[in-house]
Amino acid sequence: MFEAVIFDMDGTLTIPAIDFAKLREEIGCQDEDIIDGINMLPVEARGRAWEIVERHEKEAMRNLRLTPGVPELMRKLDSAGLRKGLLTRNSRSSFDEFAVKTGFKFDIVVDRSFPFLKPHPGAVIHMLGEWKIHPSRALVVGDYIHDIHCGKAAGASTCLLLNENNRRYGEIANFAVPDFFALDRIIFE
Repeated sequence: MFEAVIFDMDGTLTIPAIDFAKLREEIGCQDEDIIDGINMLPVEARGRAWEIVERHEKEAMRNLRLTPGVPELMRKLDSAGLRKGLLTRNSRSSFDEFAVKTGFKFDIVVDRSFPFLKPHPGAVIHMLGEWKIHPSRALVVGDYIHDIHCGKAAGASTCLLLNENNRRYGEIANFAVPDFFALDRIIFE
């Protein structure tokens, strides 16, 4: 059914470790998207805000714990020859540390240095174009509404990894699963 699976990192492949309420407070963002909030700050305050984000991301990597079922699914995707992408709004250095700690390999990684960030579909479109895979043959997996909007806008199927804070988005995604074992069944059955 699928030729490619594109994953979010924080809260999807990893158990959430960033305290977004604390991060927002330190940056001075309210309820808006964190990146939008940073971009609304005066220019001279943006550098400090990104330093705060980087500090929180580094702390999350120090406390890295994989979501149960992730290693098994990564091995299965590799064995089946499916393309794997990682689409994160984290920095490249956060991903690099993630890759070193986990040993996971991805065909394409898109981080926040890409010109279009989730929920914009540009990164998914870029990945699929590089792979020459039609969007209908791709699945975008994440834990937040941005992941679902991004995948759907690109024409891909979407899967929401459910948690106590995101169940309201389950109806928007093509699939909503409680864990990676259920995701495995969607991909391979």
